[in-house]
Amino acid sequence: MIVLCKVMEKSQPIKIQPVSGGDYSIFTDYYFEPTDILKGEDNFEKITNIPVRIMGGQTEELTVITEDFPSLNPGCEYLLFLYRPGMGTGYNTEGDYFYVTGATQGAYSSNGQQTFVSQYDDSKLTTEELSNQIYDLSGIKVKTKLETFKENCLLNLESGFITEEEYESFMKETNVYATIID
Repeated sequence: MIVLCKVMEKSQPIKIQPVSGGDYSIFTDYYFEPTDILKGEDNFEKITNIPVRIMGGQTEELTVITEDFPSLNPGCEYLLFLYRPGMGTGYNTEGDYFYVTGATQGAYSSNGQQTFVSQYDDSKLTTEELSNQIYDLSGIKVKTKLETFKENCLLNLESGFITEEEYESFMKETNVYATIID
């Protein structure tokens, strides 16, 4: 989904234990009010509070600072390229939320004049340029993260890079979700 939106609020830090059983990490959910959904989510009229999960935050025991993820500030406007995880594995929990595509590469800050500045490389993008690019791509079907993951695993199996046993394990893991811990 590509959306013009404004940060309304953010959650308290969320501790998430990954599927692998490794160390937990901290995430924060930011809630956005969309001003315009440029691509995706056919039922956008119903979306009034878009949850976007970003790695980072602070609890009494742990502070997670992530320079590779966008910096989001309440009250500010953004152009975001988002995706739903749509599968388990890693730090993906069950629930209805989005991630920013490409971390900082998918986040543009508003300068208040219909121009957005990339948090990745300071490049600028106007809403007119973006609209033209979206129109040019309108016929392309976008695959979900799950579809892409399954295709890549199958290619790895067919090439001999992974075994049948590893392939089956990866497929099972897509249905196992990380755990939010208190």
